[in-house]
This record gives sequence, C-alpha cells and structure tokens, in this order.
Amino acid sequence: IAAALPTSLRTLSLTLAGCEVGPAGCSSLCARVPTRLHHLELDLSSCAVGDAGVLALSGLVKRWVRRLHLNLTEVGATDFAGTCLVDVLPTTLEELTLLLDFNPQVGDSVVAALAGRLPPRAGRLRLGFRRCGVGLEAAQGLVS
Repeated sequence: IAAALPTSLRTLSLTLAGCEVGPAGCSSLCARVPTRLHHLELDLSSCAVGDAGVLALSGLVKRWVRRLHLNLTEVGATDFAGTCLVDVLPTTLEELTLLLDFNPQVGDSVVAALAGRLPPRAGRLRLGFRRCGVGLEAAQGLVS
C-alpha cells in the first residue's frame, strides 16, 4: 500500500489493527510513507511490531509538523523503544495522540520523557497507558 501512495499526500489515515504487520512490515511501511504529510493517523494496535517497529516509527515521526496520531496498543514495545519514540516527537505538533496501552514493558521512563517533550502549542493531547508499567509517581509528574 505504502509504495502506491502519492508523494503529494498531505493527510494519511491508515488502520492496520490486528494485521500481521510485524517489525519488518512496519519498517517497510515507514520507509515508504510520503515525506510531506501534515497529518498522520496510524493504527498498528495488536500488530506485534515490537521494539524494531517502534524504532522505525521514531525515524518517521521526526517529519510530522502538525498532527500525529499513533495507536501502538499491544504491539510488544518496551520502555527503550517508547522513550526513543518520545524523544523525537516534534515540539511543533498541534495534536498528539499516543496510545501505548497493554504494553506491560512500557513504564516510567516513557512517561518521564514525555513529560519533558509535550508540545507546548498542542491544542489536543490524548495519551494512553492502560495496563502498562507506569507507576503513580510518573503519572502524577505528567499532569503536574
């Protein structure tokens, strides 16, 4: 699909939830997504992309300038990959959705990194950490 996307594309909403994308498929997808997007909605929930897929997304999200919506629910990510992803989030985002629900290896490090990288001009922010390894202290640091 990604290879056939027009290079002039500005908005992309792609749902692959529950598909057998895997790490290699995620990396391939990231390499082929057009570079001029202003709005990306990508649902990879339950795709078992693991850390390798999340790290591929880290290279991709550096390019987004306005709206980024990533559903990475139950993808097998760890704190390491989650932190790498958060570390490259553009501070120019107007909207950010980052759902890391049901990734038990994602914990306090991701939340701490996110607390320091929240886009200051974001008009809409949606974060999900259900059934992750996030403790109360880290969660409180995010909202204080």
